[in-house]
Amino acid sequence: MNEHIKMNEHIKINEYIKINKHTKINVLFAEDNESVRNLYKALIEQAFPEISIIDVSNGSEALELFKRYSFDIVITDNRMPIMSGYQLAMEIRKTNKAIPIVMLTALKTEEVNVLIGEGIINKCYEKVWNIGDVFSDIFKTYFID
Repeated sequence: MNEHIKMNEHIKINEYIKINKHTKINVLFAEDNESVRNLYKALIEQAFPEISIIDVSNGSEALELFKRYSFDIVITDNRMPIMSGYQLAMEIRKTNKAIPIVMLTALKTEEVNVLIGEGIINKCYEKVWNIGDVFSDIFKTYFID
């Protein structure tokens, strides 16, 4: 049953891409821990081949890329060196109110709840071992009707 659900998600993501004339869904992914970043990127690419991921190690790098290129969604860790996910989200919202910003964090704090309440970020997930389900939910939420 789970495999059937995943196949339907792939079909719906492909329909989204065709309807919106995308060749891929472009994801900007900021995570300072290289092992975690590589693992999550590999999981996303394996589960959703129609998604293109650009990954960076901090919010500052993410912001520079965001200013230069077009992305469909931003997925970011909160606690990172140079610029946190919180700071990144605040900067992005100055110029783009519409793009979904999803935060992944080891510990969901009250600060994160405030960010959601204020519309700075759209959703937050605690980092979990079954991260495949988290990414599946993210892409269903923002790219599947």
